[in-house]
Amino acid sequence: MTLDFGSIIAQQFWCWGRDANRAEGNLLVAYGFRRIPSSRPGAGTSYSLSLPPDRSIGLRAGMSCYAERGVGLVKVCRGDPRVGFGWNDAVPEDWWDGADVLTEHVPWSEDAARRARYLTAAWALWVSGYEQWVIDIAGGLYRTCCADAWRHPVVAGPALGTAWSEFACRIAGRPARGH
Repeated sequence: MTLDFGSIIAQQFWCWGRDANRAEGNLLVAYGFRRIPSSRPGAGTSYSLSLPPDRSIGLRAGMSCYAERGVGLVKVCRGDPRVGFGWNDAVPEDWWDGADVLTEHVPWSEDAARRARYLTAAWALWVSGYEQWVIDIAGGLYRTCCADAWRHPVVAGPALGTAWSEFACRIAGRPARGH
């Protein structure tokens, strides 16, 4: 089955929301994310994580940014299958408060397109690893319940990590394992 990016990203953001509000404790914080309240009243919370070496990720309701020093930044949004690209070396501290982190818009240069593919694949591999961590920490039944609560699940909860790994391979132009 070939998954489309828009469907799987919508489900992923739903699952991250469930992780943040988990009764037994916030899984995003347990993973190492820093919880950052917005400076605007009622604007919600975002999460920031530094990843060695020289990578960072930001999560907020419906949006994620992933950056690598010397490569750039991609912005992924729920409801928009297009990925944005910026030349930033890290996710800015105020990215969720309306900061425009994208410095290059379509049509992209060939170099920007190559970097955006690389970063999007790296982001998808990070998501895959995070999903495996969730299974290890909270169990497959937890993720199944999260996915089943989503109104349009496209991937069974425990298979979400594998789906992201396969998606990363598609983006990078490599065959997925087992194919």
